[in-house]
Formats: sequence, structure tokens, C-alpha cells
Amino acid sequence: MDVRLTGLSGALFDLLPPGLEPAYFAVTLLGDTVVVTGLLTLLYWAYRDRTATLTAVGYGFVGFGAIVALKGFFAAPRPEVALIAAHGSGFPSGHALGATVVYGGLALEHGWLEDRRTAAGVAGLVAAVALSRVALRVHYLGDVVVGVAVGVVVLLAARGLARGIPRYTFGVAVWLAVPALYVTGGSADAWGVLGGAVGGLLASLYVSAAPELRSRTEGAALVAVGLPLVGVAR
Repeated sequence: MDVRLTGLSGALFDLLPPGLEPAYFAVTLLGDTVVVTGLLTLLYWAYRDRTATLTAVGYGFVGFGAIVALKGFFAAPRPEVALIAAHGSGFPSGHALGATVVYGGLALEHGWLEDRRTAAGVAGLVAAVALSRVALRVHYLGDVVVGVAVGVVVLLAARGLARGIPRYTFGVAVWLAVPALYVTGGSADAWGVLGGAVGGLLASLYVSAAPELRSRTEGAALVAVGLPLVGVAR
């Protein structure tokens, strides 16, 4: 059984119009770990419901742990016709899984799924990130389909275990980092997940100490200051 849909992916590669690689790359950045972490950081400072955002950050680290563990376990090769350099193994798609967990987690915790148009926008964003990986030929179609499906399962499981409480969410991420370390033999990515999850767990214990935003102007000012720092980090 061709779970990765290599044959269908080959036909899709041939159908995609050439010359759009910069657009595909711009979209795929929305699933990049560094970019997503930076966006979550800015959202935490700019959005009033910081507890919900911090919980979504925890979901992100749960997702990162799942990505590292699964990629290390399957160690599947990427397509030989990749248009850009890509890190790690090819199955499942980390961008697809991560985008599902992070953007889906934000939507769940902030109640964005109650509005159909917003829910459709979130689903469209996840689909765009997933398909951009196929368009850039760093994944087969099956890689991103499985990535999204696993992302949904991981998100719902993490939400059920953590009950929307940030420290519990990061606790789940710490727990999931252990098998990631074991499967990968202590890779830098696995240690990064563990370090980020532990740091988030400690920070979540003091989340109530962060002052609430007094206005949208204050939030915009924090974004204006923080955005260049995210660019430097990237």
C-alpha cells in the first residue's frame, strides 16, 4: 500500500505551473518552526487573552515533539526532485502537522471556530501550508495528508489531557519529548523540544504575573518593537 501516494504525487508535480516557487516558499514559511514560534510570541504580547495563546504555544511544543519522534521513527526519504533544501526525513510532513496543531490550537483556545468564515480561513491556511510542501517537492502528497491527520489527533489528545491549562499543556510536551529523545538518539531537535517545553512549563507557572493589555495601541506597540527581533532571530 502506497501510503505516501508517490504515483499521484508525481502526476501532481508535473501539473504544477513553473515559476511560482517564490510564492510556494512564502506560504511554506507559515509552517516553519522558527517563524511559527516568533508569531506565537508576538501574539502572546499583542493579544489580550494571553492564557489562551500560551496554551496554544504549549500545543505547538506537543506538536514539535510528535514531529521529531515520528520522523525519527520512520526515517523516510524525501522526493529526489526537491526544489529547496529540507531538513530531516520526509514522513510525515512536519510543516503540515505543526500548522494543524498550532493554528488549530489557536482557533480552539480563542473560540475562532465558532465563526464559519474564520474556521474556513484557518482550515485554508493549514491546507495552503501543506500543499506548499508538495509544490516545493519536499514531500509526497501522502506525507502532508498524514501530517494533517496526525496533527488533528495530537491536538485533540493534548487538549483533552491538558483541559486548556497552560502548565498541563507544557507538561504533555515535556512527556512527549522523552520518546523523541529515545527514537532519535538524543538529537539536537529533540533536546530543543525538551528545553522549550521545560522553559514553557516554568513560564506558565507565572503567567498570571504578566499585566493585561490596556488597549490595542499598546498591543500594536509591542508588535512593532518585537517584529524586528523576530526577523533577527530568523
